Amino acid sequence: FTVNGMNVWLDKATRVGLSNIINVEESLGRETIRLWLGKPPVAFETAIGSAKDMLAAVEIYAKECYDNTKKHEIAISLLRSEQEITTYDFTEGYPPKVSFEL
Repeated sequence: FTVNGMNVWLDKATRVGLSNIINVEESLGRETIRLWLGKPPVAFETAIGSAKDMLAAVEIYAKECYDNTKKHEIAISLLRSEQEITTYDFTEGYPPKVSFEL
């Protein structure tokens, strides 16, 4: 996904960890959170609600990509001819990349 035009990805463990810390920060009454994203890391200051919305959207995007990849894996395993394999469109069905401005 992108944040302020910067390409970013968070693996599952990082998404879970961020979700936990966002919830902790919110429970302490904090209204904003600093997120370190990208490589090299860049700090983004945003409202807790915006961070939660962003993380939810990324989680849904990741799940939709995962589901589509599994469908492709099954379809590819059923291909038999060289022509079927070379013409198979493995890019089909993926959701558009999500993008955020913080």
